[in-house]
Amino acid sequence: MKKTLPAIIFFSLISSIAYAKVSYNNKQLAEVQAETVKGFLYDLAQNGLQKEVALIWKPKVAKTIVWLNRVMASKKVFRLETLKNDEALVVKDSIDAIIDVIKGKYPNVSAGAALTRWTSLGRRVIAEYKEKDVKDPKTGKNKKIVYWKLKLKKEKRSKQKIIKTF
Repeated sequence: MKKTLPAIIFFSLISSIAYAKVSYNNKQLAEVQAETVKGFLYDLAQNGLQKEVALIWKPKVAKTIVWLNRVMASKKVFRLETLKNDEALVVKDSIDAIIDVIKGKYPNVSAGAALTRWTSLGRRVIAEYKEKDVKDPKTGKNKKIVYWKLKLKKEKRSKQKIIKTF
């Protein structure tokens, strides 16, 4: 029951939102699932990869999160299973990995704790990605300059009054 409850919640939320602009396996992706995917990607880039691999993947993660934000805000409906771009493939693989965690395929990972963490991170993640073609003055050839950012907004802390008792 512990393993099935997060799965039921996750899948019911995917299919319950009629406004979603992204679908996967004929189920619409709700905003909370998009946040979970973004948090999963951020967590993977920051904590789940070796340093050398992370240097390569962090710009790709930033580009994927920017793409996901754009398609979620679009009026057009995007079916992930029909898209072949790298960003869609990364999102599909992320969803599949999250579902595997929910199904208990990683027994050392608590599905509930992981979903809570990834959703919390996804709500706070800031991603930017821009490419610009610039002519190299030395060679005269065009080269691509990439600017990217991947960080978290500060957590909002609830202000609690401290009450002294005597």
